[in-house]
Amino acid sequence: ELCNRVVAKLRDDEGADWLSGQKTNLRLTAQVTQAVAEATADQIDTCIARAAGLREKIPAHESFLMAATSNCLSYCHFARGDFDKSASAAADAYLFGHRIGADFATAWADFMHGLADLGRGRLHSAQEHSTRVSASANGRGAAQSYSAGLAALLNAEISRQRCAFEDAGTCLEDARFFTGVFGALEPLLLAIRNEAALLSQAGRGA
Repeated sequence: ELCNRVVAKLRDDEGADWLSGQKTNLRLTAQVTQAVAEATADQIDTCIARAAGLREKIPAHESFLMAATSNCLSYCHFARGDFDKSASAAADAYLFGHRIGADFATAWADFMHGLADLGRGRLHSAQEHSTRVSASANGRGAAQSYSAGLAALLNAEISRQRCAFEDAGTCLEDARFFTGVFGALEPLLLAIRNEAALLSQAGRGA
């Protein structure tokens, strides 16, 4: 709602001198924030339409905006089951995020690329992305916790697909704090699916 008001205000002030050359950047930033909010709320179709349009408008030197928009597209394409498009968008997000040292953006890009690779049956490639997310978890503060949570979720899925259920369970425990506060649906579904698989396996072994 706040982003909508900002975009409307910028539109109303189209001829105002006070915004000068900053006007376009402010509008793009507000629209990217809208796309992120839509992805977090799992408004998949709306987010894809907005983010795809933004990719055509954002200047290539605006690496942070490009990384955020590409991550939105990667997440939404993954939610639709289009793993090739998800991986491609994640690769773009990592490239733009890496240019400016954006830890959150690059960690999310590797996480999404790893999930897309798992969806395509590429476990080795998914493990490489997981290793990179884990390495980025050596930072500090919120970035460390965020990356660690993403790495744990991705490692849990990799372990489950390799039938290493004990390792998957350990990873899920590590990811619990993350899934408890994260908004978007797909990571939560990933954790639920893995937990259900582990419980089923435990039942069969009883």
